[in-house]
Amino acid sequence: MRSTFSGLSIAISGLYTNKKSLDVTSHNIANVNNPSYVRQQVIQSTSQYSNLPGGFQIGTGVTIQQIRQIRDEFLDLKYRLESEQHGYWSARNMVFEQIQGILNELSNSGLQKVMDQFWNGWEELSKEPDNLTIRGLLKERAIAFIETVNHLSQQIDNLQINLNKEINIKVNEINDIAKRIAKINDNILIYEVKGYEGNDYRDDRNALLDRLSELVNIEYNEESNGVVNVSIGGKRLVNGKFYSEIETRKNGSAFVDIFWKDVSEKVNIEGGELLGLLHSRGDVQTTILTEGNGTVNKEVDVVIAVDITTSNMADINNMINNYKDDLKNRGLEPKFKLITFGNGSITDITGGFVDDFTSSLSQVAEVGNEDLSGLISNIESMADFRQNSHKKLIIITDENIGGTSNVISDNEITNYVDRLNNLGISTTVISDSTYQYTGDVGEDGWDSITDGTGGRFFSINDIAKTDFAESLSQETTNTASRHMGKLGSFLEIIPSVKKKLNAFVNTIARNVNYIHKKGITLLGTVGEDFFVAANPSKPIEAGNIALNPSLDTLNNIAASQSGDRGDGRIAKKIAELRNEYLFADMNSDDYYRDIISSIGVAANEAVTMEESQKILISQIDDKRKSVSAVSLDEEMTDMLKYQHSYVANTRVVNAIDEMIDNVINKMGVVGR
Repeated sequence: MRSTFSGLSIAISGLYTNKKSLDVTSHNIANVNNPSYVRQQVIQSTSQYSNLPGGFQIGTGVTIQQIRQIRDEFLDLKYRLESEQHGYWSARNMVFEQIQGILNELSNSGLQKVMDQFWNGWEELSKEPDNLTIRGLLKERAIAFIETVNHLSQQIDNLQINLNKEINIKVNEINDIAKRIAKINDNILIYEVKGYEGNDYRDDRNALLDRLSELVNIEYNEESNGVVNVSIGGKRLVNGKFYSEIETRKNGSAFVDIFWKDVSEKVNIEGGELLGLLHSRGDVQTTILTEGNGTVNKEVDVVIAVDITTSNMADINNMINNYKDDLKNRGLEPKFKLITFGNGSITDITGGFVDDFTSSLSQVAEVGNEDLSGLISNIESMADFRQNSHKKLIIITDENIGGTSNVISDNEITNYVDRLNNLGISTTVISDSTYQYTGDVGEDGWDSITDGTGGRFFSINDIAKTDFAESLSQETTNTASRHMGKLGSFLEIIPSVKKKLNAFVNTIARNVNYIHKKGITLLGTVGEDFFVAANPSKPIEAGNIALNPSLDTLNNIAASQSGDRGDGRIAKKIAELRNEYLFADMNSDDYYRDIISSIGVAANEAVTMEESQKILISQIDDKRKSVSAVSLDEEMTDMLKYQHSYVANTRVVNAIDEMIDNVINKMGVVGR
């Protein structure tokens, strides 16, 4: 009887296994349109063999070893790594699209158009300086310029505030995903300890991991008990059925940073949409309150280095005193340090940087050669430069770079330039024009220093001219403006755009004010500032610029230089600012176009990177689907296979049933 019932048991195991296989096939077909579903497969194996006397074994049927998901974990990992990059660039692209919409330079109402009309207003006034209609038109165009830049600033500020809110939303989404993954881990633990498979829970969890990887950089691993642990920057977000929350906190400003909720530790965000938003909005601690968030820095630290052996020292003293007075009248915050060299030593005359001083140097006898390397070393040792100020070096000498008969090699000059650039110092040289392009035989001229550091060469023969100090001051102002808007990159999008735009507005306003204050109004009074700060505690910049209220009286526009009502020279000088190199190497139109084109280039990078990542993710996802997605053809084949197997097993059961029936009901009845 053992072999008979054993056969029945084997057939029944076949019935059960194939029925379960048909159930799984049915489940696959039912989820064919579920994007997060992963195809499942029944793994069948032989049951444990039964031992017979004599060392023989006999099979006992089939059993279900596992119902597994068909997925490639390497593709999952690769998909999530690329999703992190896609999330980052998609966030940046979204912000660039909004910035470009705000600047609106594709239409006729952008800032460039408004600026054209503003400059044209001054040009027209220069032709008829006492015409009140033209004065009124100029005033309206100036107001249009002010309203445009203030509106741009407000929109950019609003975008920054909205990005801050978006960061809060993403943090809440991350917490929600962490909570759901922890709950799924718990469900899998409970479910599988009872002997069931938690594959459908795994599908939900994998979909959540996919989304989480797009939001933030994650590391994860699946334990042998089926739970997945997730970390951000090395700290656990999900640990089995438990999870930690992150939160936003104000950190030194009105904007938020991201911390772990249970400890005062910042979350190490290294990728995903969240990093894209943080970079786009700007870093909290270093950018929100001051220059880092685009506020202009008007600080200028000027080192005036005078070769004390130069002959025309009286003219030099006079020029230096005029220069510093003029520079202080240009809306900047300059400090000065006067040092001497050329007599064998370097002497700090002012004893550090000072707001004001009077130069009264006297010529002394030359000792040795001029030591530019020693001068640079002295500047390198200065610890009193203001942080992030515009650093300017003005060298005044009547000799070549190395001094008479002391040839400085090209390599040494390159070294000088590198050292000055490392200090961030723009160097301007006032020397004999003979040494501008060449020094002694075999030596380059001073222009190799000035061109290499973004400065300019002036001839010392012109130093006695009345407008020399003003020209030198203008050059310092121009390099300061360039420094104000200087960017390493558009990594922090909003602060970078603000910085560029604020430098543009501040430079225009300062230069217009400087000339306007030299003019005479129709009332015979000296001109005042044309532009003023709406909030005097802050510098003039986009969002904080207004027209001087005194200009409500149109007669107070100072267009005349001499006071004659028909004299429009001041208006003409202001109109000519349009073509001046106010940013050292660019005029105002070029600078604004550079802002637009720079944003365009950075935006194009974001578009390209997002598209590339999108294509890459799509390719990886296609590979994942080729492995994990449900194929109806394959499922139909499996269904027929399991169906036939099931039918065959039922026939075995029927056959054994008939055998048993014969044994029980028909044996031993012969002769009754």
